[in-house]
Amino acid sequence: MKKLVYILYLQLVCLLQVNTSFAQNTNTSNYPKYKGSNLNKKSDELEKTLSENSNNELIGTKYYELSEALYNENNLVKAEEYIKKAIDALEESKSKKKLKTAFRLQAKIKEGLNKKNEAIASYESASDKQFQSNEEDINQLDAKRLKSNNSASSNKLIESKIKTIQNSGGSNKSNNQDEIAQSYKQLALNNVQANEKTTAIENYSNAVQTSSNNPELNKQLVNELANLLEKEKDFDKAIEVRNNAIKTAELTGDGKNLIEQKQGIAKILINTNQSELAEGLLTEAHRFALKNNHALEARKTTLQLMEFYKQHQQEDKAIQTGTNYLNELERLIKNDSSLIDKSLFELSDAKIKSLEKEKQLKDELISEKNSFNIILIISLFIAMLLSIVIVRYAYIVNQRNKKISLQSLRREMNPHFIFNSLNSVNQFIAQNNELEANKFLSSYSTLMRNVMDNSSKDFLPLSKEIEQLEKYLQLEHLRFKDKFDYEINVSETLDNEQLLVPNMLLQPHIENAIWHGLRYKTEKGKIWINVVETDNQIEIVIKDDGIGIEKSKAIKTNNQKLHQSIGLKNIDERIKLLNELYKFKIVHLVNSNDQGTCVTFKFPKINKV
Repeated sequence: MKKLVYILYLQLVCLLQVNTSFAQNTNTSNYPKYKGSNLNKKSDELEKTLSENSNNELIGTKYYELSEALYNENNLVKAEEYIKKAIDALEESKSKKKLKTAFRLQAKIKEGLNKKNEAIASYESASDKQFQSNEEDINQLDAKRLKSNNSASSNKLIESKIKTIQNSGGSNKSNNQDEIAQSYKQLALNNVQANEKTTAIENYSNAVQTSSNNPELNKQLVNELANLLEKEKDFDKAIEVRNNAIKTAELTGDGKNLIEQKQGIAKILINTNQSELAEGLLTEAHRFALKNNHALEARKTTLQLMEFYKQHQQEDKAIQTGTNYLNELERLIKNDSSLIDKSLFELSDAKIKSLEKEKQLKDELISEKNSFNIILIISLFIAMLLSIVIVRYAYIVNQRNKKISLQSLRREMNPHFIFNSLNSVNQFIAQNNELEANKFLSSYSTLMRNVMDNSSKDFLPLSKEIEQLEKYLQLEHLRFKDKFDYEINVSETLDNEQLLVPNMLLQPHIENAIWHGLRYKTEKGKIWINVVETDNQIEIVIKDDGIGIEKSKAIKTNNQKLHQSIGLKNIDERIKLLNELYKFKIVHLVNSNDQGTCVTFKFPKINKV
């Protein structure tokens, strides 16, 4: 007996010493196959975020994710520590939506720690009255549930919460299932308190079925259900529940849960005097733990087997079991990923605290700057501000100069157009065609008034620009009826009243088409203006079937060549200025041959500048 006690003591001491040494010297480089748990990934992400001095919203988010991982592993004390830090950071970042989610997690953690009043306050904080949605309703129901003094009222609130969650839908289906499973657990706990054991078992069963996609929660619920069944002496049902959990563990590869459930069944078998079956199950669980490197589970099964052999006066087997475990202990610890996870998290937790202290120290040093540094910073700020003002002023002056240049270019009226218009009036009068002269002068004056009224505007609604072009074409057609016809087509998908285009950028090309392309044709020509939407842009195509640019150059006078060159240069300069001023990309393409000329403009779709 003394030897057995010594072995037990030695086993515990060795395990403690090796664990301590392991925690101090863990290095993942020694474990090339180790990928890290979700908890350690979240702690590494937080550590990186803190070291990079990220913004409060990102830091708060990473604190929240680590707290959630700890909550899922039922490490509520640590989860509470980190969710508090998450809320502090998110409050500084003014991120309301994330803050509400963090308050709900805090409430669930506080409730798990039996801090009822604090949990109620957190649920109420998570329920923002400005937004009436299912999430707000759920948080309000949880707050009322904790305030309720009787199980019947509490049950109604929980049932209402379950319906609200089921009706909420949403993309995070697994999260909703977890919330429903936890709600069924709350019902079951109320049933136990009210001594309604049958209903409690039913609600626990519903919780287990709903939480099947969350291994940790499912394991917790299975154990609570099985323990309740054992208390009610329903051993067959308790074994059935644990056997179902074993099947699930085998499918998901959850070796720890498989061992735990076999231990639970063995305990029931021992209590019901089925010693042989109990020994077989414990032996299976023990071998599985050793084979699959589950150090802590191997320790538990070793102690359980040794206690079993002790009660059955089989001390030799007890000693052999303990000895075998001690012989395997070092190998188990080196290969048990859960111990690596635990040790790495402890290291990461210490590093996070160190980074937090560094950040706090930096903040204190910044706040304790001496007056010289403050004056220097202020001086530098003033100098920087003056530099910004100077640069800004220079930029404004430059922009104004560009706008003045743009207006100047836009206000350049075509002397040939004015001269030819007056000649046409003179010709109408000479032919005693007073009616046509009056009509021409009336249209001409209307067009000139529109042009002058809009001369200060860089952009016009598409409808007004088309209207001005049409008036211009009507005037030219009045003078050259026999030379050309025209057609204007605007896509019905475009909002002519809202979309803006550069003012009078198209007119020079239309004038060139008439005066240098169609006027020299022997037969009647035509101009097409098509306005469509392509690739989220406005495309305007001006096409004529005139003689083309090259033939036109060959027959024009030097004065006409100069006029056309100035007109095209005006367009190019205006496009350059528009692109610089408004950060646009206006495309301007000209294609010409002896069959005619095609000019394409592409403007961005804008409705304000």
